[in-house]
Amino acid sequence: MLVEIGDQGGYTKQDLAAITRGLFVMMFGIWTQLHLNPGADDYEINTRAVRLFLQKIFPDTRFPRQVW
Repeated sequence: MLVEIGDQGGYTKQDLAAITRGLFVMMFGIWTQLHLNPGADDYEINTRAVRLFLQKIFPDTRFPRQVW
């Protein structure tokens, strides 16, 4: 998905590698936090954080509200 968006947006492979790393680190941090301290509203907060991250990086791309 990131490669397709990156190709359309004119991002370099180095940009995409950095974006991929940032997304991976964010998701790993969320996974770790959920295992160490799960909460009732964590899903909504974490989903919002990831969506904000992606929307700032890819401002011209619309992401679906729910992926599954």
